[in-house]
Amino acid sequence: MDAGAAFPGRLLRGLAKSSFIKDHDGRRHLTNEAFYPPGAPEQTRERRGKAPGFEISINFEDDPHAALQTTFADERNAGFGVCILPVSSVQNQPLLDPQIVWLEREPLPKNPFHGNIVLRSDTSQPIRRHIANLFAFMVDQQGECLSRDQMKKRIEGGGAM
Repeated sequence: MDAGAAFPGRLLRGLAKSSFIKDHDGRRHLTNEAFYPPGAPEQTRERRGKAPGFEISINFEDDPHAALQTTFADERNAGFGVCILPVSSVQNQPLLDPQIVWLEREPLPKNPFHGNIVLRSDTSQPIRRHIANLFAFMVDQQGECLSRDQMKKRIEGGGAM
């Protein structure tokens, strides 16, 4: 995890593709694809002064309403909804070695909530797949998945997230 970084209670991962979700027994379940890092390790990380690695974009829920609004507005990355996971699920997961997988904050000009789940650049494909499975399972057990309609209702309600 980011040394010295404070993280809020939950993180949000936009669901960019319909293949990230499977409906079963009246519930939305994630496929491992939702947390599988795209492509090759992010080489631009080094230019940004960070260790090389695979990045999976997330938003931190510093302000639940605003973070959900920001995620909802990014239709390219959340066109099929969002999953929400307690940060403690990641921090307290004994199968996630912090030398291989970590969370980091990386605010963007139009998204102050942005961060990444980072996998070390030499993480093999089978291990990346296991990590993606674990994240999908953690969301299924300890988090939630919202459709775009459910996101919109929460935003319009403005109440508890």
